[in-house]
Amino acid sequence: MVRHDVAEGCEGYRGVFVGTKYMVVDCGGGTVDITVHAMDSEKGCLQELYKASGGPYGSVSVDIAFETLLESIFGADFIAQYKVMSCYFTTFANEK
Repeated sequence: MVRHDVAEGCEGYRGVFVGTKYMVVDCGGGTVDITVHAMDSEKGCLQELYKASGGPYGSVSVDIAFETLLESIFGADFIAQYKVMSCYFTTFANEK
């Protein structure tokens, strides 16, 4: 029995029906990129609804914003000293 609501070639995948739409969010270190696809009813293949777009919102930006927040709470000098001590202890622990 052939199901007409399932895209051809995708019968073994649950939830892959004609018209299924999904978003791909690629969160990298420097950027976050988002694109949207749908299962094409006529061709039985993927159709790109929205091309990849994004901006400089990756994990590096989050790290910088968090460090800025800590500096506003504890002061830039304290955070600079913490970074030096953190590197020292990390190096010391790795040498054992």
